[in-house]
Amino acid sequence: MFPDPQPVKALLAERRISQSAVARRLEKDRAYLGRIFNGFVRPSSEIVAALSELLGEPAEKLFRPDALERGSQFPGDALIGGEA
Repeated sequence: MFPDPQPVKALLAERRISQSAVARRLEKDRAYLGRIFNGFVRPSSEIVAALSELLGEPAEKLFRPDALERGSQFPGDALIGGEA
């Protein structure tokens, strides 16, 4: 299961911070962050920590704890890796 992006999206909107601004601050690709913010990609611990620091909020407020579990980053990883 991928994370519910609504908490972090709500904080960004409330603070009038664009995804592009976040991407620049974190030095990450905007499209990659967009996939996280739209719930298609599970955020890495590095991204969660950086967002937490940037927004001054605990990780648990940004993403549900189950979103931080290890696992596939992309739904199609198994197919890309040649596994069925």
